[in-house]
Amino acid sequence: MLCFDLDVVIVGTLLPLVNKVHKMSSKLILTCQGAYRRSQERIGGSIIGFKPDPILTELLWMPVLERGEEIGDATRGSERRFYRKTLTRQQVGLWELNSRGVVLSYKVDCKRGLPQGASVVRFHGSPRPHEVGDDWVLEHWR
Repeated sequence: MLCFDLDVVIVGTLLPLVNKVHKMSSKLILTCQGAYRRSQERIGGSIIGFKPDPILTELLWMPVLERGEEIGDATRGSERRFYRKTLTRQQVGLWELNSRGVVLSYKVDCKRGLPQGASVVRFHGSPRPHEVGDDWVLEHWR
């Protein structure tokens, strides 16, 4: 399973991400690291990959289905806050460490254009994809 936030631009093949999820343990999820130096050890959002698994279903998805409003209020609507409270560090892998150069941050990695080999560029904070005039963003975002 791959889940993408709406502020993500797919710029290349998703095969490296699919292969990584296929090869990983079913008790793990892959997500993004925090985009800023001070938060790189924290769980980010944007792209989540996991194998369907009863343990993850019980731990992550059932609580959201059963207590979604309560969880939303407690986390101010942020799935990454819920993950941080629910998952151990051993249950989380980071795309940036597992698929270098494939999952990128627009602010951090794309200051000089789109790097070769990228699959996904995430737009955390501002600007959003629709606010950027880069040709490659306009080509892939629309």
